[in-house]
Amino acid sequence: MKNKIWIWILFIFILAVSIRVYRLSQKESLFLDEGLSVSLSEYNNYGWDKNYDDNVIYNGKELRELMLWNNVSLSNALSDIIHLRQDNRDSPHTNLYYSCLRLWFTGVKTGDIHRIIIQGFCLNLFFFIFSFLFMFKLSKKLFSNNWLIVLIMILAYMNPGSIMNTLYLREYQLQEMLLVIMTYIFVKYYYLIKINEKIDSWRSMLKIALLVTFVLLSGYFGLNFIVNFI
Repeated sequence: MKNKIWIWILFIFILAVSIRVYRLSQKESLFLDEGLSVSLSEYNNYGWDKNYDDNVIYNGKELRELMLWNNVSLSNALSDIIHLRQDNRDSPHTNLYYSCLRLWFTGVKTGDIHRIIIQGFCLNLFFFIFSFLFMFKLSKKLFSNNWLIVLIMILAYMNPGSIMNTLYLREYQLQEMLLVIMTYIFVKYYYLIKINEKIDSWRSMLKIALLVTFVLLSGYFGLNFIVNFI
């Protein structure tokens, strides 16, 4: 089993990605919150607090183009990110995911729902890959039984909740990744302390500070996670 652990992990990864891609192929529309993610990320007033012109007859394509991604310039993307930092207009959530989503769609002008679903999914898939990698590293640190590691990876990434995190254009996949990375780093430092290795370097402190900052910015669940660590 020791020599086959990488084969099993690769198989689970391919299967997990395949399930997500299959579920993506069945997705035909954006949920309300996903459309809101787009409007907020682009700092678009349509879809938020601006009404359409009552004197104009719009078709569906025009409505989507007004409400969804409608500016391709880099300067506009950077301006949107600055505005998101100042006020993301969504008080229960932070600006981190919205900023990532805005950068991901820089240079894109489209009201095509299918295009938005696929491109947004690719961003979440990027987060998923790092989440999977660090969960595997974390499992190897915590457990010596390879069958247990395989079981953990299956339970962590083959469940409906994790699959929806990748499909849903909200901050949950980003937060999943950051929580896994933070847990791995703290477990790693715990083992270093046990063998009397010094971790009080500027590099370590900076790494922890940045990680805590990003976890807190990932969403409101991050606060509970940090409090539990403290």
